[in-house]
Amino acid sequence: MVNINLSTNQAAPQDSRGTASAKSGILAVEIILLVVAVISGGLMLWANSIDNKVAATEAAYDEKIAVLMANARNKDIVDFQNRLSLTDELVDRKNLTLDVLQEVERGLVSGVYITAYEADKEAKTLKLECVADNYEAVARQVLSFKSSGYFSEVAVKNTSVSNEGKNVFSMDIKLN
Repeated sequence: MVNINLSTNQAAPQDSRGTASAKSGILAVEIILLVVAVISGGLMLWANSIDNKVAATEAAYDEKIAVLMANARNKDIVDFQNRLSLTDELVDRKNLTLDVLQEVERGLVSGVYITAYEADKEAKTLKLECVADNYEAVARQVLSFKSSGYFSEVAVKNTSVSNEGKNVFSMDIKLN
């Protein structure tokens, strides 16, 4: 019988490798638990800090809103729904300047370029300074504006020839 232990001593043989690995495993678990506890504590402190900052920001926002709401006109602007309603009203209104510019653009013939534009809303008149390639383009431009129906009177005030050989002319236009 080979490898039979017949000793009556109750002491078990010592395995130094098994005890060392058990101790190192317990130590590793303790270190992991410590790291998790430190991270959890740090996250709790960070969340508390963020909560304090959010509360301070909300208080500052409420204070600014109170200052803005003190004026009756600002109430319409601060409230987003009121801003949308005001915007819809502005869009529904006719904008004379944009309508006139669109009509001038539609009526502009090739070879004519506008160099100056002046509008008088009260008198409903336009004064345009233009440059054309030749007198035929000037005549086509006057005819185009007269036939548009948007303008009631179209009059060429003066014409001249620039140094480059282009015809420079000014027009007075009355709106319908």
